[in-house]
Amino acid sequence: MKLTLRCGIPLARLQVVLSRSKNMRLKKTLSTSAFLMLSIALTGHLILAEESNVCRIDNVPRIKQLTNYCGPAALTCVLQHCGESITQQEVGKAVFDPVDNATNGADMLLYVRNRGYAAYSWNSSIEDAKRKLAAGAPMLVLQQNSTKDTSGHYRVLTGYDDAAKKFYVMDPYYDDITELSYTQCEKLWKSMGYWAMVCVPKDKDCFASELNDRNPVVHMDLSFALYKQKDYASALKEAKTALALEPGNSYTLSIMQKINRAIGSGKKS
Repeated sequence: MKLTLRCGIPLARLQVVLSRSKNMRLKKTLSTSAFLMLSIALTGHLILAEESNVCRIDNVPRIKQLTNYCGPAALTCVLQHCGESITQQEVGKAVFDPVDNATNGADMLLYVRNRGYAAYSWNSSIEDAKRKLAAGAPMLVLQQNSTKDTSGHYRVLTGYDDAAKKFYVMDPYYDDITELSYTQCEKLWKSMGYWAMVCVPKDKDCFASELNDRNPVVHMDLSFALYKQKDYASALKEAKTALALEPGNSYTLSIMQKINRAIGSGKKS
């Protein structure tokens, strides 16, 4: 029996996240002044105080999810923040998988890239999340629903307060969750491999060097999403890029095997 709870992510699907390398959490150090410059360049909506001890990104709407639509709702929130007039129904039509009754992060990544955005997925951390938020980018994250409910759930981190040691959160399901302590966030995030995604207009992209050129996860996700869409040539290219960044990764090798089998079957027919 396939177990699926509120957000619609089956436990079997979550194993994909956990199979990725444990060594992919990226680190980058920038000064507070650099963060301020990036924040202004990205959105113009960032509120910073006390030299980046407090960060709030405004104009991030609350989207109340439809059944099993935490992924589409969270992504709609990010896209509306970018200025798009779009609904979770429209997003869900493109990214929600009716077979699994769930949304895969890889499909969301490819979807926003196809819409012309600079978008990246990676395995983050508490400190890394604060750096991305300080740069002005709301972060879509995959976490557990709760400490007792281990099914997956998408949320959007919209800021942080270092003094209070908490993140500000847009939760599409739980009306009462508007904040998560760093400790709570860590507990809910860890079992999901700290998966995260940012999406920004291409002309405001300050993440490419870190999250595209040196990050295998984004290429793994793109490879998987392209494979599902039967774009095998592009999927193979992304898988090879991921392997070049992290040779021998078992998840990438398994995707590559599927792609090569699909290509071989196509040649035979």
